Amino acid sequence: MYKLTGVTRDYPKGRHTVQALQGVDLVIEDGEWLAVQGPTGHGKSTLLQILGGLDRPTKGVVDLAGRDLARLSESRLTKVRAASIGFIFQTFNLIPTLSAQENVETALVPLGVTPAERRKRAREALAEVGLGERASHLPSELSGGQQQRVAIARALVKRPGVLLADEPTGNLDEGTRDDIMALLERMWREHGLTLVMVTHDSAVARRAQRIGLMRSGRIQVRSVQRN
Repeated sequence: MYKLTGVTRDYPKGRHTVQALQGVDLVIEDGEWLAVQGPTGHGKSTLLQILGGLDRPTKGVVDLAGRDLARLSESRLTKVRAASIGFIFQTFNLIPTLSAQENVETALVPLGVTPAERRKRAREALAEVGLGERASHLPSELSGGQQQRVAIARALVKRPGVLLADEPTGNLDEGTRDDIMALLERMWREHGLTLVMVTHDSAVARRAQRIGLMRSGRIQVRSVQRN
């Protein structure tokens, strides 16, 4: 479970200070799916980076399962990210010179998994996202939707408890978007993930259990009404 208390994030900009987050209080339960929406530049990606330990707040507490990410040493924070948090990005962030399988394996290297076990788990993860027959392909040989499936496999191969997604369908057409969202929803349910997803797409956001609307560095959360 995440519990954020009084989280602020300030960035210097010339003689001024930009407040990306302003006193955010937020609880995200284990196994919950939270979608985060709001105008560009109002703190969505900053919030996601702080949840993932990629950035630290200026003030406040970022409690993940009893550990304050804001106060962990860099080495301990790196270990938490490597073992417990999966990331998916709009631009896929695949290494172009590595095959799909090798890209997935990279997530297991920091965990000290043996090469043989890495290969086995990567093959299984790719099969789970429907790309078992494309394991040897380079990213340039895959469609956008297939590249995002590789990225999902890479995020999940280490069996994290948390999955953070920043506009995961932003570069995809509508049909591919729906396929990727169906896959993510299935992974969320089957793996019992805590899923936090930043999206501009209201059709994507409505699939979540709750939606957080960010404006001027603050968040208001509401439950999604089902028909």
